[in-house]
Amino acid sequence: MQNKVLDYSQYIDQVRQTIKEVTCEEYAKRPEQYPILVDVREAEECQSGVLPGALVIPRGLLEAKLSGLAVCANKADPTTWLAQQNILLYCRSGGRSALAAESLLHMGFKQVFSLAGGTLRWCELGYKLSNDI
Repeated sequence: MQNKVLDYSQYIDQVRQTIKEVTCEEYAKRPEQYPILVDVREAEECQSGVLPGALVIPRGLLEAKLSGLAVCANKADPTTWLAQQNILLYCRSGGRSALAAESLLHMGFKQVFSLAGGTLRWCELGYKLSNDI
């Protein structure tokens, strides 16, 4: 039996079925539920602003850089500590953050979420981005 070849949009739709997504409205109401907020966009994209309090790790470096975050600095076992935190990932539209969430799930992280709609939806709803990177 031959596997169907998926385009990017179809693949993202498939990935979204395996991860947990959080709406922008849900996050805006209770940001404290997600103490680790990571923007997985490229540095150039972040120049237009990030969600308040976000840490920036480009998608291509996420798996390698995650346990090196400043919030992990004083932890004896940063990876284990991170695995106990709710981690919310986001990007421009929610596609890359969905892929990133899937990757972290494969690494064993269980409390990983993707922001549905990304910064496009965030701004569409009238929420602001911060220039404090």
